[in-house]
Amino acid sequence: MKAYQFCIIFMIFSVTMMLLREESINEELQVKNLLTDNKTLFDKAVDAAVDRLRAYNENDWEYAADEAVSSFYDSLYASLDIMDSPDGRESLKLYIPAIIISDNEGYYVYFTEDVSENDFKELKIRRSEKQYYIYSESNAPEGKRATDFIMRFTGKESCIVSDFAGVLGSKMQVFDYGGNENSELTELLLKNNYYSILTDLESFELKRRELMAGMIENSLKYYCNVHNSMAHQNGVEYEFNIPDYDGELFLQAADGVAFWAFFQGYPIKGSDKFYNCFTVSNARVVEK
Repeated sequence: MKAYQFCIIFMIFSVTMMLLREESINEELQVKNLLTDNKTLFDKAVDAAVDRLRAYNENDWEYAADEAVSSFYDSLYASLDIMDSPDGRESLKLYIPAIIISDNEGYYVYFTEDVSENDFKELKIRRSEKQYYIYSESNAPEGKRATDFIMRFTGKESCIVSDFAGVLGSKMQVFDYGGNENSELTELLLKNNYYSILTDLESFELKRRELMAGMIENSLKYYCNVHNSMAHQNGVEYEFNIPDYDGELFLQAADGVAFWAFFQGYPIKGSDKFYNCFTVSNARVVEK
């Protein structure tokens, strides 16, 4: 083979490689743009939900939570142009394993349930019973007495104490670190050598936040597993899992009214990639 023939072959090979590389770059840019678009519409939906929560007071909390979730989905439907597409709306629900709406006392979990019958396909968004932040204080270090209190946290520095052992002289009592009666309660516990987080605000706050974050994390794991079974039955092969998160931001978000949602396994058009996003949003903290 002559030299000019080698040159021609080399030029053809080089041009082909350049075209393939350019095509690959274009595909990457397209995927990146689609990811950005999806993040924008997801953030918009979360903002719509949080705005709904802020519009109601605590007396309307259950109704406000339902309205927030409806606003979240309606925003996604509108952004994805599937508001008038029943199949599109049903399909989207398969990629949202769980939504949590929390306050200082507990939280609701919104999950998807398959209620299809015969040839009629329908996925319903369900709300769990409210999960309250309840702590059982049944252990004590050596040399201390256990109180056996059951505490339901109601705020940053308050809780309702169920005292079945009669340590405080009543079966149920409201405990507030800002209350005037607080010093008498702590004095009684310390005097009788009881170990309790009620005697130390730092211990109280640490236990409360640990409990809140731990309960929410466990609920997310549970409903991910439930969702996996339902999604697989509906043809989704993606394995849903609780996403990685910033622990401190997670704790801060749990400390008040917050909207938690994650979007997983959503196919990116024209690629083999998926869109995943986990967002926790309240008045003070936003993680995206």
